[in-house]
Amino acid sequence: MKRLSVSFLLIAIVITALASASCALHEWFEGYQLEPYWRKSYNPLVKQYANGLILDLVENRAVTRGEEPITGLITYNNREKIETRAVRRAVDNLVNDIGELRLDTNRRLYNLTKNSTVFAEAVRERVEKTAAILHYRIFTMKRVLRVTSAVDYKGPNSLLNVVYPYLIELDKQREIEAEAALATLEAGDRPSGGLFGFLFGKSNTESGSAETSNSVTEEAVASSAEAVDVKGYYTGLIIDARNLNLEPAINPLILDENGEEIFGSISNFDIELLYKRGKVGYFRTLDAAAANYRAGKTPLVVKASSASRNCDPIVSVEDGLKILEETKSTGFVDKLYVSIII
Repeated sequence: MKRLSVSFLLIAIVITALASASCALHEWFEGYQLEPYWRKSYNPLVKQYANGLILDLVENRAVTRGEEPITGLITYNNREKIETRAVRRAVDNLVNDIGELRLDTNRRLYNLTKNSTVFAEAVRERVEKTAAILHYRIFTMKRVLRVTSAVDYKGPNSLLNVVYPYLIELDKQREIEAEAALATLEAGDRPSGGLFGFLFGKSNTESGSAETSNSVTEEAVASSAEAVDVKGYYTGLIIDARNLNLEPAINPLILDENGEEIFGSISNFDIELLYKRGKVGYFRTLDAAAANYRAGKTPLVVKASSASRNCDPIVSVEDGLKILEETKSTGFVDKLYVSIII
């Protein structure tokens, strides 16, 4: 009888303790909102990466999570320690996970951070100083606290404010190197044979043929440009790249079917505009793109025929020429009034 009483007493104590712990977790849980990114998104403007990063182009932020096990008694001080550690994990994960953001066809952000410790530290500093905690979520059965953190993707104090200046410097360095290489070739230092000759023209005869061919090409382009019916009133550019599985990029290009750049190097643009607007705007529908300030009252809408490595939209040669000729009149490309529907 005594053993039975003791057993009932122990069971009652355990049940009371579990109920108390459950109530404490429930009370803690009730203080926070459910985070919105735990379901798979089918919206192309909410890109989900394999490492857990989410790029939300609707809310203009990069998002990731951090988890911390709930250990010990649920006291106020212990809750505070667990929250602090979970937030730290979330911010650290954000610094690491944003490396998956695509820069262009060949690189992601981690390609820059691993090649420059200065740039990597600048990115970390920006995230740590500006990261916002969006939500806390408690998984009662697992006894885990999940924290969702985010950093602004573009705009004041954003991630792109750090990335664009570095990309511009890289572009300028490449331009300087290309000009130096061209000057060397024009000075007559180019050998006519060997590997260099194979890459740049094996002989003077072939070089002359190439120059003639380039001249013909330039004349053909000039002739085609003259044939373009220029309206002169377009206020923005919308590239319709739906059904091409296009991945949002920080520094996308627009190319024509011959590989010519229609919308290219960011070193050609006003850095303040890049900070404010980003290089392009991504949208889900034509109506949404047309309603945005980038389109203006009369946007030029062009259909992309394909995409380079699921990053850069490719348009026809005729459409490429039309974009170039029209922007001479109103300058919409220079103002970064460019939108891409994905």
